Amino acid sequence: MSNGTFQLAIPGKTLTDALRRHQPIPNEMVNLTFDVSDVVTHYFEQLPPITGAHGSAHLRGNRFDMTLQGGVVTLPSGKQLTFTKGTMQTVDLARLVSPMTIDVEGAGSARDFLELIDLKPLQLVTESGIEAGKLSGQVRARARFNIQAQRNVSREHVAMAAAVALGNASFPGLVDGVDMTGGQIKFTITETGLDASGPVRLNGVPARLSWSRDRTKNGPGEDVFVVKATLNDAQREKIGINISEFVRGPVKFEATAKIDNNKISGAKISADVSKATLILSAIDWARGPTKGTKAKFDVSHIQGGGKRISNLALTGTKLKVRGNLSVNKNGDLIEASFPTVVLDDLNQFAVVMKNSGGSLSVAATGSSFDARPFINGAFSREQSSNNDSTIPMAIDASIEKVYANRGEVINNVRGRIQTLGGFVQQATLEGKFANGQPVVMKVTPSASGLRDLRVVGKDSGAALRAANLYSKVEGGSIDFHALLGGGGDGTIKRGLLVVRNFEVRNEAALKDIERPKKQGQAGAGPVGNSLKFSKLSIPFSVDRNFVRIGDALVKGVELGASAQGMIRKTDGLMDIGGTIIPAYALNAAIGEFPLLGQLLVGGKGQGVFGLNFALKGTMGQPEFVVNPVSAIAPGFLRRIFDIGGGGVAADGTPAKPRRQKKISRDQ
Repeated sequence: MSNGTFQLAIPGKTLTDALRRHQPIPNEMVNLTFDVSDVVTHYFEQLPPITGAHGSAHLRGNRFDMTLQGGVVTLPSGKQLTFTKGTMQTVDLARLVSPMTIDVEGAGSARDFLELIDLKPLQLVTESGIEAGKLSGQVRARARFNIQAQRNVSREHVAMAAAVALGNASFPGLVDGVDMTGGQIKFTITETGLDASGPVRLNGVPARLSWSRDRTKNGPGEDVFVVKATLNDAQREKIGINISEFVRGPVKFEATAKIDNNKISGAKISADVSKATLILSAIDWARGPTKGTKAKFDVSHIQGGGKRISNLALTGTKLKVRGNLSVNKNGDLIEASFPTVVLDDLNQFAVVMKNSGGSLSVAATGSSFDARPFINGAFSREQSSNNDSTIPMAIDASIEKVYANRGEVINNVRGRIQTLGGFVQQATLEGKFANGQPVVMKVTPSASGLRDLRVVGKDSGAALRAANLYSKVEGGSIDFHALLGGGGDGTIKRGLLVVRNFEVRNEAALKDIERPKKQGQAGAGPVGNSLKFSKLSIPFSVDRNFVRIGDALVKGVELGASAQGMIRKTDGLMDIGGTIIPAYALNAAIGEFPLLGQLLVGGKGQGVFGLNFALKGTMGQPEFVVNPVSAIAPGFLRRIFDIGGGGVAADGTPAKPRRQKKISRDQ
């Protein structure tokens, strides 16, 4: 004590009342001030003292104040915290219990600070569940102790609160494989709980973290973490949220998780997916970024290490999905129920799924389903599944309206589809077009390990429009047969499309073709807006790169045509050549005469007179080219004037290369 002054003016009765009756001494009767240096002081009896401090003190009749600066706190481990400032204030000195407030400010490493506040009798770290050895960073802390000062002060006589600023904080394995780094967190620790918040990086991804813990006697004793972030695909994958199969693009989300022993016991997730693309690859459905699209769901643990997602709600403009699902510890589906699936105006159904013995059963029921993306995807370049799963799947469907291409609707679709790895292995589906005509599709395994696809219907025009192949056909019957690759092979080894007794209407390419002359007529004029045909047959094959068309033939009384060639799937580029045969019934009939007929018509299905043509360009921008010289050439010479096609066998498979004949030296 380097210097000081004091003044005392206490009447005897006041002093007696203070000692015997614990009555306060008025402040004006005692005034003692002094400076101190190299102080060792206990701010709380069982915690290590502050040493090497200096400051000043002021004692009045009923109050004592001290302010100290400098000094260090030496911990049991030997580490030190720097003491920057401290104050102590005590009032009602004469009473048996005197309220005391101690404020301590210090700085040091996070681990050293945690060691201090975890010493007895505080043990704040032990009670909070923090693994002190994992946390690192620099701390600036201010702690306040409100003490009911008396003889033999116990823990219940002390109320403690601390405000901690934690800089450059890191915590490996914060929860379930997620590391925290670069944190700037402010903590508030009280007798009733702990609250912390600030910007952090979770596995390198920027986020904002809030952490709270209820420490009341009857409280739940759980840690609650709230994480807020906007994450793109790569960032979600970094923190273990790989949902790119369903969502692509930035998602703003908030996750509130309950933590028990560093494990997530449950969580509530809410997300704004307005700027993301939603995907359901199983039905080739996608929805681009749409303002106001929201998602929320709850996550909980189930027996065996799996998780249950419940109360799922996905909402937005013309979008409403509600349901629950469970997955095992590997992320494989156990069961799911989505009683409400409204994806848009044309997709409104319900789905129930259950995994039993490694096989997934699916029941799909509802009012409508848009099959157009699914149908059109069958003609894309990659004949492979979007689903890498090898789990067998059986889908029982009962849909009132299935929407296909060009305005066609198939009603009352019923049946079963069995898939493996996303490929249809066996199926039976049946329904009716709007005019009541039936259509049936079947896929059955063949003895050779391939798959046999057959589509049969009583309205070929509707079927071709539904498949987005051609829109000008009316009526007729269709019989489509294809031999598909086995297993996950989506190619068509051999296909044959046969359409009978149909009519082509409003086809611009037919308007200028002359009808055949009848006996006694000068000319019958153009065919006009419609033309009837008895049969169309197209043999073809499909691989990863090309659609190959073999010897295709269409026959009618007034017109016939043959074609052959290839379509490249990457860009729709066409190389198709053929012959248009006017007055087909009469023209081709000559070919029935032995030898002479074959020479004149040039082969089966050809005619004496014909016009060679080619389809060039692309499917989107076709170019029709004719060779006028071919019109005057007899049938057996007409192939010389071909201007398109080639490279395809008659059955639609790739043409085999011609074998070169060896020539000897003597020849």
